[in-house]
Formats: sequence, C-alpha cells, structure tokens
Amino acid sequence: MDKKIDMACHIRTLDRAVEFDRFFSHIEIVYGSAVFCDSCLDREISLNLTRLYIGDEFCPHRLPDLKQLDTVFAFTEENRLALTVLTPPLSDREMERYTPLFDVLSRSKKNIEIVVNDMGMILFLQKEFPSLQLAAGRLLNKAFKDPRLTDVDGLLSFSKEAEVLLNECTFDNEVFQTMMTGHGIWRMEQDLLPYGHGPLDKISGVKTSVYFPFGAITSGRVCWTSTFDMPEESWFMPLDRCSRPCEGFGLVLENSNFAFQVVQAGNTIFYLYPKKRLGELFEKALQGEIRLVYQGFAI
Repeated sequence: MDKKIDMACHIRTLDRAVEFDRFFSHIEIVYGSAVFCDSCLDREISLNLTRLYIGDEFCPHRLPDLKQLDTVFAFTEENRLALTVLTPPLSDREMERYTPLFDVLSRSKKNIEIVVNDMGMILFLQKEFPSLQLAAGRLLNKAFKDPRLTDVDGLLSFSKEAEVLLNECTFDNEVFQTMMTGHGIWRMEQDLLPYGHGPLDKISGVKTSVYFPFGAITSGRVCWTSTFDMPEESWFMPLDRCSRPCEGFGLVLENSNFAFQVVQAGNTIFYLYPKKRLGELFEKALQGEIRLVYQGFAI
C-alpha cells in the first residue's frame, strides 16, 4: 500500500503552514519521543498537505479580516491548497460585522468550504450566500468528553447504556444526518471520543473530517484568557474587541481526577487524544475514508 495521507492543517499564521514539513517532530513535542512506539504510528507515512483551515470554531475574534484573507488566498493559490474557513456561533451583531467576509468568500472562485457551528449560521448563510459550501462543525456534535471519568470499567459494569454514552455522538443519529443534508451540509467534522473504543464509522452519504491530536471538551462566550491584559472591571465580560492574548500561549490544566491531559486555548478546553488511538486514526485515513485535520499548530 502507498502510505500516503491527504491532510489538512489548522493554522493561526501562515508561517505555521510552512512548518508542516516538520510535522513528525512537532507531534513528538506534543506527546513525547515515544509516540511512534506507543501509538503504532508509522513514521514512513507520507503526509500530503492539501488544505488549510483558518478562522476559529469557538471565538469570533479569531476570524480573519479581509486583508488577512487576501494574504491567505495568495498563499493557497501559490501552493495549490484548498481552503476551509472555521466559524463560531455568531450573534446578530457579529453576523453583520462579518458579512463582508462571507461576501468575499462567496464570490471567490477558489475551492472554499465554510464550517458552521450553530443552526442560525446555517440558515443565515443559506439565505444570504447560497453558493457557499457548508460543513457541520464540532460544536453541533454532542458527546461525552468529561475528563473526570477515571473508572471507565466501573461505569460500563454499572449500566448497559454506558457503552452507548461513551461511543456515540449526535452525528451518529440518522435523523440529525437527514436534517443536515437537507440544509446542504455535505461534510461533518468531529473529534475522536476520549473514552470510545469502537471503530470510527464513516457517516453514510456525508464526508467526515476528524481533528487531532486535540478534541474539544467545552467552550463559552466569556473568555478568561482575554482578561489577562484587561483592567479588572472588564474581567469575565463579553468583549466587542479582543487583543487575542491567547495566541501567544496555552494553559495546561492539572487535576488529580483527570483521566487524560487537558489544556485551555482561549475560551475553549481541549483534551489530548490517548496515544494508542492515533494509530487507529491514521489507519482509517490511509483507507481514504476520512480527512485528518492537524490542529497542533493552532493550540
């Protein structure tokens, strides 16, 4: 088998895209040098970067402005890359602010898709910009990801429904899938569930993307890290503007009750996938059934 995987990469700045050829060194930094032995990853796999992800699923302040978008357009054209723009849930006021961005994206002849994370955005973009190609984002996909479950076997023995709780998500529901495709959604983007152990199933009739090595646990509109360079009276208040201090650092959250590593980036809490599941994820991608989205450079 030709060990080659088509992969996308979520970036904050274009210099991170240039660094993608050092992916294997970067994943070793994230997990430690034993990642290839512990996860059965094959370092001989060829990673073919075909698409960039920009924007953000969780914070409106991380969406690109028109000048940044022009720069990204030039870069993707020069390097023959497709483009995905991540969008978070937006208020009416924020939708109005970013309408020029969606207008430019809708008029572009490039291979662009928009990831949406709430039904209001889906209906808005369908009505105002029907030419845009839409994918359903991770915030629409609910699943059990609480890091405080340290006794999985105990839970499984306690209830037969626990197996379903740990292994299934909203995107597995056929009624939800039908609703999404009815709204023009052609792709669903998700995480590898932290306690799941079954195979990652491809959704019938819908393309699938899986992010790694981090999955999202929870998020919110009020961002703690945005207050780090703000006066005290602005703490824990929704902000109309943000200097985005989160782009310079992430936080490792430690608790003796956590079953896996937990980190915070901006207004969102993430978990690091267990090393043993990375091999399964890459094997699925080698079969051509899913798109992998590397998010290690963006957190």
